[in-house]
Amino acid sequence: MKTLTLAAALTLAATTATAADLFGGLSVDTETHVSYTTGTETWAANFTPSVGWGMYGLDMSVATTVDLMGLDEDEIFNGLDFKAEYELLSTGIMTYGKVSSDADFNFGNVTVGAKLSF
Repeated sequence: MKTLTLAAALTLAATTATAADLFGGLSVDTETHVSYTTGTETWAANFTPSVGWGMYGLDMSVATTVDLMGLDEDEIFNGLDFKAEYELLSTGIMTYGKVSSDADFNFGNVTVGAKLSF
């Protein structure tokens, strides 16, 4: 129980998110996520910086995730995640598209879709 309490306290204290709106719809965001899995007793720590641009209902962003537990390894950069979202005339329907690349900028499958929020 002590391990679970300690892990929960450290995870809550170490998980942060910050954002800064610059100019012309440009923004810079960062997120740090720390977690502990009790069954395997595994720690995970990720840092995700991103840059976004939003105007007239169109939001585009690019982000990458850095594994903080593996900083001593050679492959810190894992690639980029690109995302674009557009809300259809305040209907609650958000269309989106996203694609990811690896460290060599080989792109994977493109995902497109729509989600409804009410």
